[in-house]
Amino acid sequence: MTSISYHPVRKGETPPPQRSDPQELYRLMCGVSAVMLLVALLPLPYGYYALLRLVVCGTSAYGAHIFLKQDRTKWTVGLGLLGILFNPIIPIHLDRATWAVIDLVAAAVIFVSGRRAVSLRQKR
Repeated sequence: MTSISYHPVRKGETPPPQRSDPQELYRLMCGVSAVMLLVALLPLPYGYYALLRLVVCGTSAYGAHIFLKQDRTKWTVGLGLLGILFNPIIPIHLDRATWAVIDLVAAAVIFVSGRRAVSLRQKR
């Protein structure tokens, strides 16, 4: 076990690194993913969509893990399915109009899940 002690930072000293909060990290990931999903509505090179799959799949998997630890089954299943849909290993090929709708819905779901994960932490 590690012990945590408080040492005030003196003038000229560098403060110690802070521990990251998983929900705050997830919230940041959700913001990036949601913006990338909205940008994906524009006609862009295929490389962007490959990167988008990687980012959204990773965000969804991390979110499913967080919600699983919080016993939030609906969010866990929803984000898990979203991760499968955007998986970069076995891509699912759909037409552009279908992906546009999926991107909009996915952006909304991911954004809301990021807000929901933070609000659950704050309620404790």
